[in-house]
Amino acid sequence: MSSLIAESIRKNIPITPFHPSKMKHDSGLSFGLDEAGYSIRLHDTHPSSDMQLQPGLMHLAVSLEHVSIPTNVIAEVRNKSTLARLGLWQPTTTLEPGWKGFITLELVYFGRGTFKLEPGMPIGQIIFSWLDGHAPAYEGKYQDQPAEPVAARF
Repeated sequence: MSSLIAESIRKNIPITPFHPSKMKHDSGLSFGLDEAGYSIRLHDTHPSSDMQLQPGLMHLAVSLEHVSIPTNVIAEVRNKSTLARLGLWQPTTTLEPGWKGFITLELVYFGRGTFKLEPGMPIGQIIFSWLDGHAPAYEGKYQDQPAEPVAARF
């Protein structure tokens, strides 16, 4: 992979586990490093009955990957287009400069019937933007999120 963006992600953004090239999941969806971002997967944190999404209901999930955003980068986690076309909506989540942890994902299913989530399935893509300089490191309430969904904190 020769993309400058991909090379910068590979060298500068700690992601664990890290796949240095695009991989295919059994579902046919891709995960890992691609030309412009990194596709993350779903962590297995729920009993199988909790992995069934019903239409119109929100479900909190969490990424399999732990990410550390440098202070000169801001990132957005976006929906995978194939999942969006099936009715699964994931609002954009911003990862602030200096944030680190497992990513809590807010998922809503707008299709018919039940949508089954599977552990390890690709669930979103992180798009990185480099800043002109370094920002103060994120010190908010969602720093160091664990490998389980984190509900809203007030």
